[in-house]
Amino acid sequence: MAVRTYLNITLVVHQGYIRHPVEGESVLQYYDPLFSALSETYIPLLKLFGRLEREQVPFACGMVFSPLWCALLSDELIQQRYLAWLDNEIAFGEYELAHLPSGDPVRPGAQACLDHFRQTRIAYLEDYCGDIPGAFNYFVQAGYIEPLASCATHAFLPHYADMAEVLSAQIELGLLSHKTFFKFTPEGFWLPHSGYTQGIEKKLREYGIHYTILDTNGLLFASPLPEKGLFSPARCENSLAVFGRDWGTPADIVSKEGFMRHPRYRNQNRDTIFERDTGDIALFFDPREGRIPSSYKYWANSGEFYSEEAARQQAQADAREFFRRKKERLLGAAQSLPSGEGELSLVSAMDARILGSKWHEGVWWLEELFRLTAGNSDGISWIHAEKLLDQQFTLQKITPYPCASSGVGYGENLLDNSNAYLLRYDRKAAARMANLAKRFSGEHGIRARMLNLAAKHVLLAESSDWPRMIQRHHSQNFAAQCFRENIAAFTTIFDSLASNTISTEWLTEMEKRYPLFPWMNYRAFIGKKSFENQLLFPPAPPP
Repeated sequence: MAVRTYLNITLVVHQGYIRHPVEGESVLQYYDPLFSALSETYIPLLKLFGRLEREQVPFACGMVFSPLWCALLSDELIQQRYLAWLDNEIAFGEYELAHLPSGDPVRPGAQACLDHFRQTRIAYLEDYCGDIPGAFNYFVQAGYIEPLASCATHAFLPHYADMAEVLSAQIELGLLSHKTFFKFTPEGFWLPHSGYTQGIEKKLREYGIHYTILDTNGLLFASPLPEKGLFSPARCENSLAVFGRDWGTPADIVSKEGFMRHPRYRNQNRDTIFERDTGDIALFFDPREGRIPSSYKYWANSGEFYSEEAARQQAQADAREFFRRKKERLLGAAQSLPSGEGELSLVSAMDARILGSKWHEGVWWLEELFRLTAGNSDGISWIHAEKLLDQQFTLQKITPYPCASSGVGYGENLLDNSNAYLLRYDRKAAARMANLAKRFSGEHGIRARMLNLAAKHVLLAESSDWPRMIQRHHSQNFAAQCFRENIAAFTTIFDSLASNTISTEWLTEMEKRYPLFPWMNYRAFIGKKSFENQLLFPPAPPP
């Protein structure tokens, strides 16, 4: 039996819960990251998967669907605002073409952008009926996408490793979200930012999770060292399987020498909005915030006008180079196997927004990758991670090293001088929430509604999006404001329960303002026993 070699790519789909902008400020300013990703990453990915299915090109892809992302894209208000955003993009494109001379070299780029947004609007309404999570679920049910669940609000779990109730709530409600949108409980669980420290594996196994994906450091500094390094999953003492992320991805793409820096590719940082007079950009100008980015970008990284044909050719060449690098590593590892037989795999995990939103040609690149492996004769193919676990209980046992994909490998940017104060407040709120859940575990009616709303706000305060935005100076004032709103809302409920004075008017208004997780059960903060009688998540089989 020869060595069998596999590639796995896992795309992480997440968006922080930004639903209500600060009073008086522009909606576009805060929704642009989500709406740009919808137009340039998620809908193009859906089109790609549909094209491959029609042409019977075999492909396999792992995808992490964040509960917050699913909640936002299923929200009628967000859907309406996305259509308004598309209409603004289309209106600006029409304005551009109406005012550009017929021989202007910018016209082809403006026409291409306008056509893209018109087609995207049609696809969103007619092909996917405004239901993007449901559209991805089609490919999940068809077996092309292997979904992974994730934490309820993208919390960095090492910050709460000593708080069992927080771990239980984040994991349990994350699984419940996945069950709500995709109708089953998955085998794998994605730890936000690949954040791991000892003890988290026990909670994952309590909920029947079979595997997770750790950052490179988690396996390469493990004890004992994995015999196959990153080329095979290992398992913890409780038999949770752990894959190590390929250290070369996404560095192959985003590093200073990465593919996306090639001179032929579109410059995603040069926006025509910032080169127009104020009178020409009324739709993309806010008196308080200034110019708001558009997606009308006409230039390549070289500084010349962008050529789609040249960029497509380069994307194909870069896909071949990427495949060559991974094949070389896999075949090199295969030669080192003493038995000359077995399975080797390489897991590449990355933020989905890299493909399309950050690297305009990324979806074309991915398409070429799938087509390459469909026709290669080296026996290397794409595979779902769960299919590599047929012999899960015979894998080598290790103790993974604490790790994260954020910062330089340990998540240090999520807790520094700029954002450390957040953790003090949300840990206190989480401890109080756990106490409330235990004291009022049998509540129903209005008091249960108050407790469910309190749980939502504690979970949102734990989101790693706020410290990340503050540390990166990206809308940091807005992030701090969102965090304060969540802590203040929880404190209001805490005080109301203590004094037994509940304002139903305030409660109803806050429920409308934060409609996410309508299935919320505050008892998740008690721990796994809170749902045991409902048998939502059967216990993991013994090792």
